[in-house]
Formats: sequence, C-alpha cells, structure tokens
Amino acid sequence: MITSEKLLKKYKPQEIKIEKPKNKLLDLNSILFQQLENLMNPNITQEEKEEEIKVSKQVVSVSQTIINNANLLLQAKKYFDSAEDSQSEIAPLLSLNEDNNSEKDI
Repeated sequence: MITSEKLLKKYKPQEIKIEKPKNKLLDLNSILFQQLENLMNPNITQEEKEEEIKVSKQVVSVSQTIINNANLLLQAKKYFDSAEDSQSEIAPLLSLNEDNNSEKDI
C-alpha cells in the first residue's frame, strides 16, 4: 500500500504536476440537466431511450465520483484552515499552501 509518506519521499511536491481541470462543478450541473432532457425527450424511439438510459447510468456514476472527490477536498480544506500547523506535510498534496485562488474555479 502506498502511503503519503512514501509519496512525499519519492516525489517532491513541485515534481507532481497537476493540470488545471478543463471542466468545473458548474459544468457538471449542466451536463446532468442535459442528460435529463435527453431522457425526457418524447421524440426518441424506445431503442434510443434505452441507449440514453445506459449513458445516463454511466454519467451518474462518474458524476457521483466527481462530487465525492469535491466534497473530500472541501473537508480537507476546512480541516487545513482550522489546523494550527498550516505548513504540515499534507498541504502540498492538497495544493492548499499555494497562493493561487483555484477554489474560485469550482
């Protein structure tokens, strides 16, 4: 099992490159409502509707993972903000000690 200590020893925080996401949580909301509209479309055949249901199940699964991850990051940020030692080893893993305002993109 890989622990955070092993990762920190193997990689220096500046060596881990994380690309800025192309999509935002607000985009997810639009995608979910678009999928709902596709499902509710009265002009599609039963076969098309069955295909939309399959796609919807996949979208919901991925969406739930995205939402869970965002919730985890929010909880970590709250914990980090309330902790006395803001320079802890976990900060680089969460990109919480950077001066950029990436949370504005959420």
